[in-house]
Amino acid sequence: MKSKFAPILNFLSANSFSIWLAFVVGLIITSSVNTSKEYNRALQNKDVEIAELRSKINNHLIAEGFYEKPAKEVLPVMKGFGIGL
Repeated sequence: MKSKFAPILNFLSANSFSIWLAFVVGLIITSSVNTSKEYNRALQNKDVEIAELRSKINNHLIAEGFYEKPAKEVLPVMKGFGIGL
């Protein structure tokens, strides 16, 4: 009496290297996609941080009235923030 699983086992044994290779390639692709997603997430977090810092600097400049002052007074303060013109 033949087993129901005999054709499946024959296929697996005949193609074990190909199956293993496909599994490894799948793992490599999955890890590279996850790494790319993590990198993009980190870039988005940095963009949010930069936007918040720019907003704080802009609010400070508005509060101090720097937009109404002459450039000679404003440029040293902007250089203090690390903004070079």
